[in-house]
Amino acid sequence: MSPPRDVSAGRPKIYLPTGPARYSGLEVDTPLLFLFYHVEKTAGSAVMKWLHKLVSAHDRDLGNLTPRLTSLYDFTHTSCLLSQHGDLFPGYAKLWDERRCSVPHPPPWQRSATAAEFHAYTKKRYWEDFVPVLPQLRAKYAAANGTVITVTLLREPISHIMSAYKMWPPSQRCKAGGSCDASFCSAVDAARPKRGDCR
Repeated sequence: MSPPRDVSAGRPKIYLPTGPARYSGLEVDTPLLFLFYHVEKTAGSAVMKWLHKLVSAHDRDLGNLTPRLTSLYDFTHTSCLLSQHGDLFPGYAKLWDERRCSVPHPPPWQRSATAAEFHAYTKKRYWEDFVPVLPQLRAKYAAANGTVITVTLLREPISHIMSAYKMWPPSQRCKAGGSCDASFCSAVDAARPKRGDCR
């Protein structure tokens, strides 16, 4: 079944896992860029919920709010951020799409407080496209008396491994007549150079 068409706009609605990027219209005196590198199973979803509240004018639990962010680009919308800085990311300069990025044109970064999440498949974009240009981006913001903040969360290793194991348990295809071990110890042993010492 195909998604319903938005007849009033004359084109089909875009259904993304997280919806379009968030935009509040807030203008600030000094620019801010908050970059969140979301490592799986480290409470990154809680950070994103908090950031959604900072870009929203209303919250179901808190009522009316004053937005503190101009834009929020979750991991499905990082191309919007790179397009907003097309001078540093020329391959993305013409990729602004108002359906994905929520406004017809990139908001001026000099008057914006922006947050962006790099997660899942966009981590490759972060390392290959974004990190090499990060010093120039920091210099660009510093010249406008702005700030670039990079953040990630880490977690105590054992609880992190256990959480990842519970979320994505290993799966093994067992051949007929063969044994198959998909236990936690076998997963840990398989990840270590020296195997067989988990138990």
